[in-house]
Amino acid sequence: MKNSKRYIILATVFGVLAIALFTACKQKPAQQQIAKSQVKSYYYTCSMHPQIHEDHDGNCPICGMKLIRVELTGGNTAASNKITLTATQIQLAAIQTDTVREEKTGTEKTLTGTVTTDENTSTELSARIAGRIQQLFVRTVGEKIGVGQPVYSIYSEDLQEAEKEYLLARQQQKVLHNPDVDYQQLIITAENKLQLWGLSQAQIKGLATSGKVSAATTILSKISGTVSEIAVKEGDYVAEGSSILKAQALNNLWIEAQIYASETGN
Repeated sequence: MKNSKRYIILATVFGVLAIALFTACKQKPAQQQIAKSQVKSYYYTCSMHPQIHEDHDGNCPICGMKLIRVELTGGNTAASNKITLTATQIQLAAIQTDTVREEKTGTEKTLTGTVTTDENTSTELSARIAGRIQQLFVRTVGEKIGVGQPVYSIYSEDLQEAEKEYLLARQQQKVLHNPDVDYQQLIITAENKLQLWGLSQAQIKGLATSGKVSAATTILSKISGTVSEIAVKEGDYVAEGSSILKAQALNNLWIEAQIYASETGN
């Protein structure tokens, strides 16, 4: 009788344990599924500080920028750590990508410089004789000029007297026949003076043809290039040697940049 009661008690105990184990196994997957469903598939981060991970919208605790939402893709751990950004987010974060390639490094330097002209090619046109500027034919900086181009006209009493001497020497050669006077040498001397004071050979021939002294004389350019400076204006009085304009040759230019002395040997 006692053995029968013992078997009944053991059977009851084993039955209760079996039911408890079955119930626990049945409930565990359900609890795991509920916990898994509570894991969010996104989080909020800062484009400037990606180490920030928040489960709600707001501002970055470091810089105060508005947090952006990042969707998590995939079900494994590696995929859950992957961040996917839209084109707008990439632009806001200033993210740039490049292709991996072989390239020399350390020998190239980027400098900020200024393009300037070579002062060795600078030329200047100055007044050959004193007088008053009647008219300027070159008025704009940046304008190109060439040799023989009219630059300005000048009223000069000294230049008028030199033109009269030249015409007088030619007239005396035609009218007077004094063997003691070298009229040809007088003409050459007067012509050289006119050339020295800025008249071209064609202008001197025109003066000889017309036989008249003009009130103002046009001065032609002796230089060529691009005008970089105009030193006079109409109505100005100029002395002999006064600067009229400057010109530059732009076929060769310089780049002026600053660099540390320690970097010049690299």
